[in-house]
Amino acid sequence: MRNTFAALLLLSSLLTSSCKPSETSVSSPEAKSSSLDNDSRNNMAFDDASDLWTSDDNDWLFIQEKELPKFRKSPTRAFNLIHTQLKVSFDWDEQTVKGLAVIDLTPHFYPQQILEINAKSFDIKSIKMIRPDTTFILTYDYDQQLISIQLDKEYVRGDTMQISIDYLAHPQKCGSGGGNAITDDKGVYFINPDGSDPNIPTHLWTQGQTEGSSCWFPTIDHPNQKHTQEIYIQRPKNMQSLSNGVLASSREISDDIVEDYWKMDQPHAPYLTMMAVGEFAVHREQWRGKEISYWVEPEFAEHAPYVFGNTPKMLDFFSDLLDYEYPWPKYAQIVVRDFVSGAMENTSASVFYDRLLVDKRTLIDENHDDIIAHELFHHWFGNITTAESWSQLALNEAFANYSEYLWKEHNKGKEEADFHLHEEWQQYLYESQTKTVDLIRFEYEAHDDMFDSHSYAKGGVILHMLREKLGDDAFFSSLSHFLKKHEFKSVEAHDLRLAFEEVTGLDLYEYFDQWFYASGHPELAIRYELPDSTENLQIIIMQTQNLEDYPLYELPLNFSIFLTGDDKEYRYSRALRSSSYTFTISDLPSYDVETIIFDHDFKVFGDHDIEMSEKFWYHQYLRSTHNIRRLEAFEMIVEAEDSPYLDDILEKALEDSFYEIRRLAVEAIYEKDLEEEYHEQLERLSREDPRSQVRAEALQAVIADFSEDYGALLDQALVDTSLMVQNIAVSLYYEFDPIKGKQILEEKEKEDHPSFMLTLARYFIDEEKQAKSEWYIAGLRRGDFMDKFYMYQLAGEYAETIGGDRGIFDILFEHAKNASSKYHRFSAFQGMLALVSIYPDEVSVRIAEVVDNEEDDELISFYRSIFVE
Repeated sequence: MRNTFAALLLLSSLLTSSCKPSETSVSSPEAKSSSLDNDSRNNMAFDDASDLWTSDDNDWLFIQEKELPKFRKSPTRAFNLIHTQLKVSFDWDEQTVKGLAVIDLTPHFYPQQILEINAKSFDIKSIKMIRPDTTFILTYDYDQQLISIQLDKEYVRGDTMQISIDYLAHPQKCGSGGGNAITDDKGVYFINPDGSDPNIPTHLWTQGQTEGSSCWFPTIDHPNQKHTQEIYIQRPKNMQSLSNGVLASSREISDDIVEDYWKMDQPHAPYLTMMAVGEFAVHREQWRGKEISYWVEPEFAEHAPYVFGNTPKMLDFFSDLLDYEYPWPKYAQIVVRDFVSGAMENTSASVFYDRLLVDKRTLIDENHDDIIAHELFHHWFGNITTAESWSQLALNEAFANYSEYLWKEHNKGKEEADFHLHEEWQQYLYESQTKTVDLIRFEYEAHDDMFDSHSYAKGGVILHMLREKLGDDAFFSSLSHFLKKHEFKSVEAHDLRLAFEEVTGLDLYEYFDQWFYASGHPELAIRYELPDSTENLQIIIMQTQNLEDYPLYELPLNFSIFLTGDDKEYRYSRALRSSSYTFTISDLPSYDVETIIFDHDFKVFGDHDIEMSEKFWYHQYLRSTHNIRRLEAFEMIVEAEDSPYLDDILEKALEDSFYEIRRLAVEAIYEKDLEEEYHEQLERLSREDPRSQVRAEALQAVIADFSEDYGALLDQALVDTSLMVQNIAVSLYYEFDPIKGKQILEEKEKEDHPSFMLTLARYFIDEEKQAKSEWYIAGLRRGDFMDKFYMYQLAGEYAETIGGDRGIFDILFEHAKNASSKYHRFSAFQGMLALVSIYPDEVSVRIAEVVDNEEDDELISFYRSIFVE
């Protein structure tokens, strides 16, 4: 799963809430498990030691109370799933799933007479035991979360059984409101089920991670279970269905209904089971004899091959890199509306959020290869091998996160890949300011807490450092060995470590102990002491992290030293195994030291505090061959007060080979009001830079310096291939030439391209345009995830500007109360607040309804804080 909402986390700071089971139960005879319970074992262990607890006069000793912390064990495997057969149909009006599940199971080890099945918010019609020669009813207890089934006898290891459950699932009653990464957990979602909204297609989709699958079919809903499956899906004839595995057959049930039969012969975890039903345009290709397909709304049919076009190359690259060919029978990628996360790696059928519903022009500014690679790589790490518990989530997500680096390195080059890794590490460092936890952690409140920048970003960086430590051949050979040894099984981090050790012959426990099983990161303070000559140059390194809470790291250190008048790079390496270390360099030629570059090749990750002069930073920029070290030096000079090197470094950065340094140079010129001095370079970049991000930044900067004669430049930008550049040009025309700017904006409204929606939304507010309410409402319905987040607030602001609008107010209320994403509910709530002065009494009443309806604890707390204030 790809967590794409880091920016929204900064805005909302929302956590998860827990599910509230119903009190309803079905009576059945009590039954005793034959396995030994913990209390009995504990009593036996301490019966002979009772004298330790009492004194001779029978007074109790005073003992300090202490509880063990909540420890998240892997789920106990009393039974193992073998196979699940489902027959499902839908009531679109009621948003329910009618199902018949036939489940094959076997006891894992101990004899069992009670079978526990996860099933949330079901109406149970019947539960039966199926034998070759007979079928009979079983009794059960049910608390709306777990079915405890009384079996007809005690089953032992090696026995198999087949249970059928006839049920009606109510996904609207299921779930807890979700968390930060997966914003809702109802399992199955009916989108525009009554077809009342012409801007949104009617369809449904499922989301199983973490325990949402049991909201629509009964199962043992844990990641350490695996099953093969068959699903018979009854769908309207005008729609299509998608599920795991292959479409084995279809048959007409009636004039209006078709039943599709999907078959999955390889085992995978229940949370990876999926289905989707709706009207989609499907682009199909072949890869090594297997079908790959891209499912999008018909409007975007011609663009799907551009959005997903690198998929065959990714399949080739990852299969060859891992020496393990993609094993699943097909690979489908489907884009749906209102998805509750960025994407989900359901086996052989990944689901993506609607930000991928774009035309090929949009791809110039925003390529989606990262998320596409991420979900595909999960089909090795997460689907072939699966983390046995959510505590081990990094075994899924760290690998998927690192696949983004691997694909960028292969497809775009090392500079782009290293910049991506640098950004990921910065994201983790930001999170670490308020949250420091182990990568593999056994103490957390809710499963969604695991879906953070530790499991994703830090985990990916840890894998990269391990690759650097071992070398490519050893690293990828070890991954291949790990996959082949544990294919179709659940795994933990020690399995990964042992696979690496079996291939390399190295003992890697220390590495795993400090990176996988501990929190924090190295905090390095680095100082240089330079005498008048280069004799006895001293480099002082200290690990300054709190060693009571965080580990003392073993780190590979390397320094590149450059001397004035000498083109050679002098490299020195050390292994740091102490908190403070000083080493002396005495073999340099007799030249002045021009600069010292720590970790020139970008291999040591931590929080580095390097104390050196602006002169050294300046020469680090000039001398470094690595884009991240040039970026680092550039930022240090730009942030310094009145640096004598600023002008020269800006001149050089504008010509840097790496696009992000050029963009940052333009940004710095704009922020420091230096546009006039760099006018010629800025104009050239706005016209000619190969990266649209740089052209857009330069256009904004160069126009800020124009007093007249800017029309030709803006006219060229209006026909730029980049919609980002066009957007900047439209906004600048509106600012500098309002008459023409308004004319262009009216044309963009007619063009009706989603890239200009937010620009137009702000324009209508500024101009206090009347009769645009329906336009805002349509935008709220059709916008992608991010557009909607901002449009809720803009719609509220617009309604306030024109003195109120009932249609906007009603839709804001509806979405604040019922939107599937907590971020959308939060944003719609903010839009409602803009209308307090217009509808004071009604807003108060409606807000109270929103709060009463909300299930997310942190969101409720935020809402209530507003009332207190």
